[in-house]
Amino acid sequence: MRLLPRSLRYRVPLVILAVFLAVAAVFMYGLSRIVFNSFVEVERTEIVKDAQRAELALNVTLERLSGGAADWAKWTDAYEYMAGRAPQFARENVDSTTFVNLDSDFIVFYGYDGTIKWQGAATASGEVGPLSPESRRVSRRLHRLRGWGHGQTNALPTGST
Repeated sequence: MRLLPRSLRYRVPLVILAVFLAVAAVFMYGLSRIVFNSFVEVERTEIVKDAQRAELALNVTLERLSGGAADWAKWTDAYEYMAGRAPQFARENVDSTTFVNLDSDFIVFYGYDGTIKWQGAATASGEVGPLSPESRRVSRRLHRLRGWGHGQTNALPTGST
């Protein structure tokens, strides 16, 4: 009992089919390795970029938080100053590093009645000086727009005036 006839008429198509399947399998394996490796490389590149972006975002956040934290201790004294219990506050606590830490051009302390209790600005020489006319105008406008006047402080980001 023979499973396959011996004639070429049956053997040739079977051999061609077997060769075609073998070539297709080798081709698919090679192609999948090439494509897979390419995708892996692209994903690695994207992961590195995403990690760098995340690191940059964390560094920026850390920088912003550390600036506020470095200046945080002074805000208890600022509260006491606004309450009238620490008249030396501005002279002793507001210096050029305050503006750097807060990333601000100027600071204005308003009393409950809306009057300015203290105002100062970062100067080009790195000292604390008087507000420029532009900074004064911006401060007054912010005070009116935001309805401040209840012992509030204006601190604008650097470059906003």
